[in-house]
Amino acid sequence: MVESLGGVLAPTITPNMITRMRQVSLPEVSLDDVLSASGVQREDVMVAGHESDEILVSSSLTGGVPAAPPSPALNRRA
Repeated sequence: MVESLGGVLAPTITPNMITRMRQVSLPEVSLDDVLSASGVQREDVMVAGHESDEILVSSSLTGGVPAAPPSPALNRRA
């Protein structure tokens, strides 16, 4: 998907390019399909945030191993 834009758009986006960007047709592919094709699994988890508001957190896994170490703040229980 990103590769298809590389041949059409310059590396720096300027205001006069917005119209052209809107005209570029991209394949309709879901994010989960793109991640899955790359061997990445995504898991969404709701956690308690400020004043108990819910925050949606996405965790990415490659080969069953977290792609990055989890933040210590996410390991705390509200």
